[in-house]
Amino acid sequence: MLRMWRAFVFPTLCQECGFVWAVGYQDAAIHAGNLYRFDGWVQPATSSGIDPRSGRKGRRKSVWGWRDEASERRRRRANRAGGQFRPRRRPPP
Repeated sequence: MLRMWRAFVFPTLCQECGFVWAVGYQDAAIHAGNLYRFDGWVQPATSSGIDPRSGRKGRRKSVWGWRDEASERRRRRANRAGGQFRPRRRPPP
């Protein structure tokens, strides 16, 4: 399902709204992230926060990103440890 969304829905969103990255996350305590990893997504960051309902520390989340340009995905994968991931919209034409 993820691959179908990436292949058919995301290109339309890029064209109509100017997005260049798709961003998703997964609960690292429950899933290993193989679905994203094996589909070619990059993991630029992890995240955790405070649960607003209980005030307890939340579980660790893995943030995943997809961009149609393979060279940009490779660059993000190589810079994962040192760079920040800032998904942006394309500038208007």
